Amino acid sequence: MQPLPVTKAMPLLKFLEATFPDLSRTEVKRFLKYDSVRLNGRSVTQFDYRVKPGDDIRVLTKGETRGLSGLGNVHIIFEDNALLVVNKPPGLLTIATQTEKEKTLYFRLNHYLREKTKGKERVFVVHRLDREVSGLIVFAKTEELKLKLQKNWNRFEKIYYAVVEGAPPKNSGVVQSFITEDRIGNASSGPETRDSKEAITHYEVLQSLGRYTLIQIQLETGRKNQIRVHMNDIGCPVAGDDKYGAKSNPIDRLALHAAKIRFAHPVSGEPLAFELPPPALFLKLR
Repeated sequence: MQPLPVTKAMPLLKFLEATFPDLSRTEVKRFLKYDSVRLNGRSVTQFDYRVKPGDDIRVLTKGETRGLSGLGNVHIIFEDNALLVVNKPPGLLTIATQTEKEKTLYFRLNHYLREKTKGKERVFVVHRLDREVSGLIVFAKTEELKLKLQKNWNRFEKIYYAVVEGAPPKNSGVVQSFITEDRIGNASSGPETRDSKEAITHYEVLQSLGRYTLIQIQLETGRKNQIRVHMNDIGCPVAGDDKYGAKSNPIDRLALHAAKIRFAHPVSGEPLAFELPPPALFLKLR
């Protein structure tokens, strides 16, 4: 699956038709219909999505598509009788919403397990990542194990990579505040109130990228949109996060990646640790 060069901006379908002139329009549309197109590491099915020079566009072969067994561009990092740890691509919901029921990580993993175990297994959501966030996420195979993992969630070591606008005031630091979630799911940072929860975020600068900075973030607590809120608090919103202060969107997604997770296996107690590198696009920003 080699990248396809983009020489000028145009709708995705038009680009695919120009790239594959020997195929009919119907055949080219099947690439999108059957989830075979990857744009900058994410699945894209929108015909009129505009591509531009510098985009990394790849089309899965039929053999590669068959080998995915309904997982799409979701990669399983670890699996045993109790757990699934996967690398979630950006652009994919963790669980269903009122408007989208099937294009979710939860749906894909359940489809995968139903095929594999003939309906004997399913997954249970331990935690979530926002739609545009990529990286490591853990699922349990029973509700009992899910609840056990959630009970010990604050004992997990959780590290993220983020590209932020500008540069933090110090090369490392701690952001502490109280986060409140409103009725429509927006989070805000401020002083302690009856409805707020304490949030603590540790950060460390890894690399200057010109107008941007690559930082490593470790969560001491796990509040809704905690990283996004706290980076905005220090004047360095996550690139692509217009909800929490960003003025730019250089990679057409939220530049946030769940990179490392360490925890005790809920059955054996064995220490487990998983790690992913930052997405290549993060390091190309300037």
